[in-house]
Formats: sequence, structure tokens, C-alpha cells
Amino acid sequence: MTGSDWLEYAKLGVSALTPLMTGLIGLLVVRLGTKVEATKQLNQELLRKRLNLFEELAPKLNDIHCFYQAVGHWADLNPEEVIRRKRAIDRAIQVNRYLFHSDFWNEYQRFEEAHFEMFSAPGQPARLRLDLDHVGKRAGAAFQKDWVSSASAKPGNHQDQVKHYQALMEILGREIRGA
Repeated sequence: MTGSDWLEYAKLGVSALTPLMTGLIGLLVVRLGTKVEATKQLNQELLRKRLNLFEELAPKLNDIHCFYQAVGHWADLNPEEVIRRKRAIDRAIQVNRYLFHSDFWNEYQRFEEAHFEMFSAPGQPARLRLDLDHVGKRAGAAFQKDWVSSASAKPGNHQDQVKHYQALMEILGREIRGA
């Protein structure tokens, strides 16, 4: 065999390998594209779920905020309504908390501690950590004295409550935007 024979065999081998390599590379590109598409679809579903949760949670969180700050439509609410909203929020967050980053869960717990005295007595609902002076001044004659029975002996600080509400809503918004 001469050197030119080896060159011919090499050319033949390269000619035979070219379609195989092209096919292999094509297969890898298709698989990568499929994975990217599946990831994109999963992220879209997660975003859709988070948006639905936002639409469920945000109005209830805002209701609680309005009641504690005696702003907006707070007069449409009472302590029983606030507790109902809290329970609905708790359920939605507990069921879906693993769809969110841990900072959302942690901030929700801070929000909850700022607004409610949990486990105040066996079989009793959470008590509202109302800043009664603040709510009484803001509500004026609309403040109902029977609300005091739903209030915790450990009053909340309305400025801290605003801070925790805003922090929770900011985190929830970031979760929606995927930031």
C-alpha cells in the first residue's frame, strides 16, 4: 500500500463519518431544544399558578392591611372577617408554599406574627394584634367596642404592620416577575 492509498482510505472514512457526525449533532440539538421547551413550559405553568395565587392572596392581604390601618374599605370588615381571610390565606400558602422561594414563607410568618397572636388559647381563633389607639383614632365613631374582645393583650405596632405588609407584597410581586 502506498501513501496515496492511505489518503484515499482516509478520504473514504471521513466521507462515511460526516453523515454520522451530522446526525449525532442534530440529535443532540433536538434533545437540547426539547429540554429547553419543556423547561419553558414548566416555567409558564409555574408563573400561571403564581399569578392565580396572587389574585387569590393579594385582595385578602390588602383587606387585613386596611382593617389594621383603618384605611380604605376597612369599615366593611370586622374581626371575624379578618380571621376568615387569614385562614383562607394560611390554607393557600400552606398548600402552595413550595412553589415560592423561602423568603416569601419567612416574610409571611413575620407578617402573621405582626398581625396575630397565634395559639392564644386551645380551640380559640388567633387574636388580632390591633393597635387599638391607632385604629380607634382613625375609625372614630365607627370603631366598635366589641372588637376589643377579639384583640390580643399583646397589641401590634401599626408601623411594623405596614412594613411587613409591604415587604410581603414586594416579595410576592418579585415571585410573579420571576426576579
